[in-house]
Amino acid sequence: MARLLPFLVGAATLVTPSLGVITDRQLCGPVTGDFYQFSANTLNGSTPISFEDYRGKVVLVYNVATY
Repeated sequence: MARLLPFLVGAATLVTPSLGVITDRQLCGPVTGDFYQFSANTLNGSTPISFEDYRGKVVLVYNVATY
């Protein structure tokens, strides 16, 4: 049962979206600067990666966002 619980909670969230967390749209102001001035965290959130480390290299940015 303990292994099944996360699946059931996830399925309940899909079936009843009102149980999920709904966030408001946030408006951003103009962004200045270039790609190399930004950074992002690794997937586990433990280490920030500076995009400056990739200057002079070919970089593919794949932006996946949902609303």
